[in-house]
Amino acid sequence: MAPIWVLNEQWSLGVSLGAATNTDDTGKYTPFGQFGISYTPIKNVQVGLGLMVSPNWRKTDGSRSTTMTAGLSYDF
Repeated sequence: MAPIWVLNEQWSLGVSLGAATNTDDTGKYTPFGQFGISYTPIKNVQVGLGLMVSPNWRKTDGSRSTTMTAGLSYDF
């Protein structure tokens, strides 16, 4: 599930909730939440930043995994 809100021609926000599978043999799913923001400084060019958080269920200390992403795209 990933709703996206277009604030204006330059800015948009997105939120994503989901579950990913691990590549190990346990076959367990790991839920995650992701927040992203996209900025369009000129036509066809987007700059994006994202933050993804998921619990680390393999550990009993309540830790979680946090990942920050950045991207640049050109639409043609």
